[in-house]
Amino acid sequence: MNFPLSNQGHRDLFAYLAAVFVVLLILVHPGDVPPLNVSSSLLQIKVGNTASINVSDASGDVSARSSDSNIATVSYDHGAAFIKGLSAGSVTITIWDKESSQRVAVAVMPSVGGEAVTSAPGVPAT
Repeated sequence: MNFPLSNQGHRDLFAYLAAVFVVLLILVHPGDVPPLNVSSSLLQIKVGNTASINVSDASGDVSARSSDSNIATVSYDHGAAFIKGLSAGSVTITIWDKESSQRVAVAVMPSVGGEAVTSAPGVPAT
């Protein structure tokens, strides 16, 4: 059977299909994805120790990088970044997914007798 459509029928059909397309587009692509979230943006650890930072709201695969792998290294596994202090100093850890990135400032403190050595600003550590 062939049902001819008038010009009004074509316009109505086009409007209907356009509305369906818009609804499907909204459902398939819901808009802004929440940015990657880290549990801390500042971290202090001792040389030889490892600390973890929880990572949530990731969009796809997550990667992590240290600004200086001689001071601290980082690895990522199942929702956490693991940072290991190798030598005294400071680094920035960058954690990213396909949508966004976060930075974590890390201070690696020297260990003396198992305790971290800290000093007041401008006063050398002993």
